[in-house]
This record gives sequence, structure tokens and C-alpha cells, in this order.
Amino acid sequence: MTGKHQKDFQEMPPEENLPDFEKLTEDIEKMRLEAAQNLEGWRRAQADFVNYKKRIDAERIDIADYYRSEVVSTFLPIADDLKRALNNVPLEIATDPWFKGFNMLQNSFDKALSQNKTEVFGNIGDEFDPNLHQAMLEESGPAGKIIQVFAKGYRMGERILRHATVSVGNSQ
Repeated sequence: MTGKHQKDFQEMPPEENLPDFEKLTEDIEKMRLEAAQNLEGWRRAQADFVNYKKRIDAERIDIADYYRSEVVSTFLPIADDLKRALNNVPLEIATDPWFKGFNMLQNSFDKALSQNKTEVFGNIGDEFDPNLHQAMLEESGPAGKIIQVFAKGYRMGERILRHATVSVGNSQ
């Protein structure tokens, strides 16, 4: 050997100074296993965080819906009073522009309820449902049907804001 290659060969360490390849292979396997475990742990933590975010977002929506329903509930007696007033207007003022303003007010209120995802329920002829209606009287009429509505019910999604107050037929 001459030249450059001879010099490289001479600089190589003796065989006893060479690393143990079996030990290196074993160390590499341990590191691969540890890396796989770390990756799995990271993926689990990432999935937990995504689930946490979804849960927090759902809770935030539930809280907002709850407070919206509480605010809307405070206005329901006002809506009832306004409807009663509009239904009992004397004929002499029914054509007055001032009275038409009250009708516009009622329409605006109904629109605001609708925009806040509030449904009105409890109509004459509906099937009585104790989850939605509160029976005040039994009257002669078709069994299980609503005969008279004293106060409409309101719900926001699945949350009942107020049960409809009704009379129910007893088929007599």
C-alpha cells in the first residue's frame, strides 16, 4: 500500500478498540422502542387535547344557551301581557295608528324570539304531552286533546322555558 491509502490504514484503531456491533444494534433497538413509545404518548396527548377543546367548546355553547334561555324567560310574561292586550282591544281603537304600533311591537317581539331559537307551542287540537303542557282543567272534548290554551309554552332547543298551560279533553 502506498500513498494516501497506506496512511489511512495505519490510522485505523486496533481491533480491541472497535465498538461492539451487537451492543450497538441492541442500543439502536432500545432507542427505536423508546422513540415509538414517545410518539404514541405524543399522539395520545394530542388526541386528549383535541377532545378537551371539543368538550370546552360544547360547554361554552351550553352555558351561552343557558343564559340566553334565562334572559328570554324573563320576557315571556311581557309577551303574554302584550298578546292579551292586543286580543282585547276595543273596536273603536282597533284602526288607530297607535294600535298598529302595538301590532308592530308584537311582531318584533316574535321575530326576536325566533332569532333566539325560541319556539312557541301549545295549540288547540294538539295532543296533550305532560312533558310540554300543564293541564289546568279537564273539559268535555276529545280525550287527550288540548281544548283551550291559557298560556302558550316556549322552548329553546330541547330546553323547556315554560310549559303551555292548557285544558284537556276527557271525552265526555
